[in-house]
Amino acid sequence: MDTLTINAEESSEGHVTTLRLVVRALADTGAYVIGGPTAVAGGTFRDAAGYTSITFVTDSAHGGVFHIDSLDRAGQFLVGSFQFTAIAGYSTSVRVTNGRVRGHFAKH
Repeated sequence: MDTLTINAEESSEGHVTTLRLVVRALADTGAYVIGGPTAVAGGTFRDAAGYTSITFVTDSAHGGVFHIDSLDRAGQFLVGSFQFTAIAGYSTSVRVTNGRVRGHFAKH
């Protein structure tokens, strides 16, 4: 089993959002539960503008699912979708919906 890490960033006029998904035990295609530190997968979403930055993380009460629809290890290509809810502090949350990933990956 391998660990899969997906990092994405979008930047526009001083406003930056970043997304990170980690599947700790990638075995094959299928659904991977996104949750806290003991879950198979975890997610973070960071929203930064100027000097203000908020990082949202998944935990045991805030999570979702990452679906790997196609995984070609030889060609190092995958297709998947994801959705999750993450929290910053005790009350502020963000919901990431209709997330899609399609592309090549590198083994390290």
